Amino acid sequence: VTEQVTEQVTEQVTEQVTEQVTEQVTEQVADQVSHQVAGHVGGQVRGQVTEQVTEQVTEQVTERVTDQVSHQVAGQVRGQVREQVSKQASRAATVAVSVATTPVTAAQNTASDASQVAAANASLREIEIEIDQDGVQFVKGEWLVLADQADLATLRKFGFNIVKSEQLGSVGKILARLSRVDESSVAQMQADLKRLAPTVKIERNYILFEPKSVNDRLITSRRGLAPQRVMPINAPTVQNITIGVIDTGYDSAHEVFRGARIEAKNFVASGEAQTFSHGTSVISALVGAAASYQGLLPGANVLSASVFQAGKANSRFSTTDGVTRAIDWMANRGVSVINMSFAGPYSRILDSVIKTTNQQGIRFVAAAGNEGPTAAPVYPAAYDGVIAVTAVSQRKKVYRLANRGNHIVFSAPGVSVFHAKAGGGYGHSSGTSMAAPFVTAALANIAGPDSRIDDRELQRLIDASEDLGQVGFDEIYGHGLIRPLAPETVRLAER
Repeated sequence: VTEQVTEQVTEQVTEQVTEQVTEQVTEQVADQVSHQVAGHVGGQVRGQVTEQVTEQVTEQVTERVTDQVSHQVAGQVRGQVREQVSKQASRAATVAVSVATTPVTAAQNTASDASQVAAANASLREIEIEIDQDGVQFVKGEWLVLADQADLATLRKFGFNIVKSEQLGSVGKILARLSRVDESSVAQMQADLKRLAPTVKIERNYILFEPKSVNDRLITSRRGLAPQRVMPINAPTVQNITIGVIDTGYDSAHEVFRGARIEAKNFVASGEAQTFSHGTSVISALVGAAASYQGLLPGANVLSASVFQAGKANSRFSTTDGVTRAIDWMANRGVSVINMSFAGPYSRILDSVIKTTNQQGIRFVAAAGNEGPTAAPVYPAAYDGVIAVTAVSQRKKVYRLANRGNHIVFSAPGVSVFHAKAGGGYGHSSGTSMAAPFVTAALANIAGPDSRIDDRELQRLIDASEDLGQVGFDEIYGHGLIRPLAPETVRLAER
């Protein structure tokens, strides 16, 4: 209970305090910049210079404020929550700065109250999550297999029951969710499978999480890093482009999606709550269009796969099963690029499906992750054949929380990117999730007439990228900042 309350309170308090602090800083910075600029220039020039300088200064302040507030508030809240829960177990809901915490409303140290808290949290989702000895999270009691009919017959002999199965046309295999009555001898079962059925790909149904990102409330006006303004793309045949987005759902009622060519499909388990925030941001950056907003490829076709559901403490998670089925749906519908913004453990099944689909000329673009420069690589960004994208600021400096590694392929704008918000309105966010759509759009725009992207076309983009950091490829910026190419340029180079 302490851990759950701490996570909820920390997130809410950090968000509120950050917003308050950054609003104050915004006013101070804007005033200072205006006074300084006013002494040197006037009229129309003054307004333009003020806007540019304010954006640059506030971007720097955002980074500092967010880091400082997050560390200070998190430390204070954790200490206060522990003290209150241990001394007075009936306390909950309101701690630190009188922030209400839900869904946990009581934390009494008795068996009956503990069961009530568990029941309240369980109502958020039916899926139960377990953690293995390596700290990897998976759906309790579920196994996942990529197999054929003969493999499934072998698995039945080992005591597995088929919960649900689906034929994946793109890879020619059956994806099945399995349960097993006896979970007490997992190690022996795995050893027997490896000996008697070595070709069977079976694993836990792993949990995947949406990458952490920072919402930059410091800049609240409509000016900022609108995608098409940051990276204009010449797309003469945009109506022929089809992009896949595996993410949360999206807010179809938002003004930026009026007239958009988006087909959505839900891969969240029946009865579970979908989420819409992250997907709205990403898809708006790709194809959103309104009077004062333009995404990278307005008019392109999008297949939107909703794979995330609401979890505890405001978390959003998906499963290997949902993502794999979403890939199959998109591969069968002729997408050229699939954009992915989530992070999880290595999965033999996902690795295999991505490799097979990649060989068909469908490219995968994934956010590198926002776990920090010393964090280990996360998947799917680290799979072979996936184009991992890191984020950079307007000053072409790497985003401070971006993962690093030799799997990074491209850098793209990802700090204070302007996007639509679920429920209406607009906001700015930072993170590798906001950088990935820039690479996805650049790749989709050079797809061949068959909607496929071969190695030569990918190499053209690598050659055209702007080298950042140390000379040549490096683990921070990859091959450099993505630079879009016109389709005709690529076609001529291939002749």
